[in-house]
Amino acid sequence: MEIVLEEPRFAGRRLVVRPGGVLGPPGLLVDGIAARARRGCYLVEDAEGREVEVRLRRHGDDPVPAVYVDGQALPHLLPPLCWYQEAWLWLPFPLLCWLGLKGAFVGALAVTVNATAFRYARTPVGAYVATGFATLVAVVLGYAAVHATVVGWYTAFMLWHVAVG
Repeated sequence: MEIVLEEPRFAGRRLVVRPGGVLGPPGLLVDGIAARARRGCYLVEDAEGREVEVRLRRHGDDPVPAVYVDGQALPHLLPPLCWYQEAWLWLPFPLLCWLGLKGAFVGALAVTVNATAFRYARTPVGAYVATGFATLVAVVLGYAAVHATVVGWYTAFMLWHVAVG
């Protein structure tokens, strides 16, 4: 998913924001070329040739970052997640907390997968189906991680491979 950044200061330039993935940070493309971040910010030339500081900051679990240009926040690239979407994507974490540290790790990873699935899904129904499936896989993986045997780890790996690809 790529989101074109509409900002009058960059007229004639194409700035594209790439949301972060499950473990990856968000990125910025300037005229089709990946910009290099220095200390968490990108220095981009505007239409007048001046260097402008662009920062991409993730808020919570949402992979779509907030964009700041010279310290000023731009309007949301996509509408923020609603409270019920946030509640749904956090569903795997409480389910796995009772499994201890390993289960909590799998639960936190599943929450991140769910947030990414919500943003990348084409339809709302698809988002809920994908995150429900990811939650189910996370519960199985968490259970397999706690009751680790060779067969359990192999089953968990194969389920993860089938679910994520």
